[in-house]
Amino acid sequence: MDGGNVPQILNQDHRTATPGRLSPPASGGKEGSAVKVFSHQTAALDEIVARCIAFFGGDWSDLPIKPRFASLLCGPTGTGKTALAAMAAEAVGAKIVRVCAPAWMPAGAHNRGVAETIATLAQAVSTNDRTLLVIDEIDKIYHGDNSWQGYIRGEIFDLTDGKWPTGLKPPDDSSDDDDAAPVSESKWRELLTSKLATTVFILGIGTFQDFFDSVRSRRAIGFGATDPADEEISAEIVAEKLPRELANRFNSSLIRLPELRPEYYRLIAHEATETIPLRMRAAFREAVARRITGAISAKKGMRFLEEAMLDVLKSLPPAPSTAPKPDLYFDLCTL
Repeated sequence: MDGGNVPQILNQDHRTATPGRLSPPASGGKEGSAVKVFSHQTAALDEIVARCIAFFGGDWSDLPIKPRFASLLCGPTGTGKTALAAMAAEAVGAKIVRVCAPAWMPAGAHNRGVAETIATLAQAVSTNDRTLLVIDEIDKIYHGDNSWQGYIRGEIFDLTDGKWPTGLKPPDDSSDDDDAAPVSESKWRELLTSKLATTVFILGIGTFQDFFDSVRSRRAIGFGATDPADEEISAEIVAEKLPRELANRFNSSLIRLPELRPEYYRLIAHEATETIPLRMRAAFREAVARRITGAISAKKGMRFLEEAMLDVLKSLPPAPSTAPKPDLYFDLCTL
């Protein structure tokens, strides 16, 4: 769950954003960029960055009315939600800590051989000045009433409420001074609570397909915009489709990535092609042309770009191998 591997933003001025100032998107791209902000992502990225800057700036701490900063990012599969969170963290100088909600390991689950998620998060948060805590696939844990999901929801709700679960013990190496006494549990909780209140921005990410289905249903009976990509997901829809205990803990103004219409696919294909190295660009353009119709039909989102890139790489002549030929062959079926 190391957040150090945050991709660079190579074609946006967001990479130089400083607290208190939101840099506008830059036009154009850069050849060979590993990460690109596409046109359909720009508004969502701007909003995440703006909220993070407002939170990390701390100007709200003494106000009588405090904003609800914890936010939800929703969008169909393949629109780049997780990558967008990494870009936002890079933009505001925060370390991203990402956990997949369905894989959350509640406290007390030692016998499963995996570290408790909340303890791992606590250690990561304690060492960061700014943390973007991304809870991915958060929409997968609000359906169902089984006890396991209940434990997960309970710990996530504690975090959004500014609390850590009871019984959270400091790690053995929590003291910087080798000769100092170990940090007490109360001091550890005090440190973590302070960190959570002022240095941890919580972003829940999910497809939230119920939201988009509701928009389509409203449109089908004559309400709302004629195109689902132009319709806002209202607070009423959020209240209807999310359990109240979850909806009340996140800002009611959702950050939304739009559904990809056919024209978005073509624009994305054009923008992506401009970032491909020249030696591969023509082959990539041809691969995209072969796949884009099927991608639109299957609603694959930006994943068709990955498939096109694989097509290009498979077509390249193999590079000569310098590795020595292995002299051992392991057959796992006979060992």
